[in-house]
Amino acid sequence: MIAIQAYRNGSLDVDTFPNCATLANDKRMVREFLLFLSHYGFCDRIQSGRKSIADEKYSLRKDFIYEIDEISRIPSLNIEVGNVVKELRRNPVIVDIERQKVMTRVLARPQQANFRKQVLSKFDYTCLLTGEKLGIVLEACHIIPVENKGNDVYENGFCFRSDIHILYDTKNIRIRPDGHIEYSEALQQSISYANLPTHIKIPDFISEEALNWRYDYY
Repeated sequence: MIAIQAYRNGSLDVDTFPNCATLANDKRMVREFLLFLSHYGFCDRIQSGRKSIADEKYSLRKDFIYEIDEISRIPSLNIEVGNVVKELRRNPVIVDIERQKVMTRVLARPQQANFRKQVLSKFDYTCLLTGEKLGIVLEACHIIPVENKGNDVYENGFCFRSDIHILYDTKNIRIRPDGHIEYSEALQQSISYANLPTHIKIPDFISEEALNWRYDYY
């Protein structure tokens, strides 16, 4: 995404790039990549109404512009990928953007109320990780997200405290199918979350298929 933005701004010269696939259809490859980005919500596909794919246009979603600008300012982009990821997780602008995305997805869905009622009831109105029982801060969290064709059924949900829900959806918390919990480095260094469990017992009614999908692909 940064490279595309730089190319459009005229700050990236691709003339010296090697042609690693001389027989490839470059335009088709570019379109496939843009389709990939649009499927995951990074950009919007604008169709002209014509049948030719050459008339398609793609626009970057506004809520990603600030995030990309912030990423482009990180001086460590030319070093190891692992260190770049750590830097991104510490960046307060990117963290806030990711939090807002999660909240927007939750609030925009009319089915959320019924899904929440089912999940909280099955979990006896108790957060799976913290044991919190205060109803006002409890939320139903999809294991397979709706945008990835996850269903609004309790087998596909966890009952989490609102902040745990955000941490789970932003990949700061990952739950293995066997109940082992993995925390991001940023979360491990947080005093507020120092007492979270490293292993939980996952209820039998939770879909094993959903757990495996989440851990393997999300």
